[in-house]
Amino acid sequence: MRVLHVVGNLDADAGGSTSAAFHVCGYLLAHSVDAQLAGTWEGPGAAEYITEQWPELVVHGFERRAPRHYWHSPSLRRWLWQHARSFDLLVVNGLFKFPFVDAARAARRAAVPYLVQPHGSLDPYDLRKHRVAKRVYGPLVARPLLSWSAGAIVTSERERTQLVTYGADVDVHVVPLPVAALVRPGDGERFRRSIGVSPEAPLVLFLSRIDQKKGLERLLHALRAIVSSRPTLKLVIVGGVEDRRYAERLEALAAELGVTSSLIWAGLRIGESKWDAFASADVFTLPSDYENFGIVVIEALLAERPVVISDGVYIASDLADEGVADVCGQDVPSLVAALERVLSDKNRAEAMARRGRQAVQARFAPEAATAAVMDVYRAAHARGRAPSAGDN
Repeated sequence: MRVLHVVGNLDADAGGSTSAAFHVCGYLLAHSVDAQLAGTWEGPGAAEYITEQWPELVVHGFERRAPRHYWHSPSLRRWLWQHARSFDLLVVNGLFKFPFVDAARAARRAAVPYLVQPHGSLDPYDLRKHRVAKRVYGPLVARPLLSWSAGAIVTSERERTQLVTYGADVDVHVVPLPVAALVRPGDGERFRRSIGVSPEAPLVLFLSRIDQKKGLERLLHALRAIVSSRPTLKLVIVGGVEDRRYAERLEALAAELGVTSSLIWAGLRIGESKWDAFASADVFTLPSDYENFGIVVIEALLAERPVVISDGVYIASDLADEGVADVCGQDVPSLVAALERVLSDKNRAEAMARRGRQAVQARFAPEAATAAVMDVYRAAHARGRAPSAGDN
């Protein structure tokens, strides 16, 4: 089978949906599926981090034009129209920007089936962003795009129950994401040296995109409460910044709360440096309002880090049931309490972290996730082509 995954942004700061797509492609290649990746980028070197991890993966990158924040790329659109028919199946990793609509329309024109993987973009929380535009776009564009598809793939049962389809009749498949295995443990001391933190200082790690849904305001308020009794503690924020104005608001809030000296902005870290960051942490936290999956949580558990996550992370209840994560609410007091439990009882935290690695290796093993997604792909391909533009 020949499969093309289409993403919006191939750059290193693209976020979870791109990471999910290229890892799926990599594992498909390992199972003798001819999987390729296409999307927009800032330039030809932008996707080197992908090919370093998956050297055999063919990546098709195309320049963006205005409006760039919608990943508009006429050259990608032309390429899709020319090449869609050479694939057995397209996977569209989103809905609300140009590459996803272009890919679905190209597949329909070429009578090639396609699947939609929304990566949370059809969740009520996410739909609140730009809600006026989406209220118009949803029925006019998203509903037919879903209706024409061979199905939708979500990553958790909770995401499936929350899915907004604008009335489209679409088959929904729950398939967990394959999470890249940790090749070798990171060097926590090396990371601490790089950011000027002593080996003895307690370190709380946040590693994700700097985004309003991630609960960073709550985390800064929690930091103020914790450093009152732990003055040497550092909160290290690792991640790329898309919205500079939002990052500036966070910096202003940190100054207002008096925690600037306890806060380190470490920027985007990928590859070996990311695993070094995990290894440096006494606790990893992701206190998000909403996460449809949370690859980074699984990565933290693979790195044997104690984990504190909010109940807005859709796999939180699964991890809590396994006894491998402390789950807090979406409020400051419960976040403080959860972080303090981990920081105060190292034996419990270390035991939980060891169980966490074992649990995710069993539950989210790449082999099982890849086998499941291949079953969905085969079924979509067997059902035949997408309705062409001339169909009624």
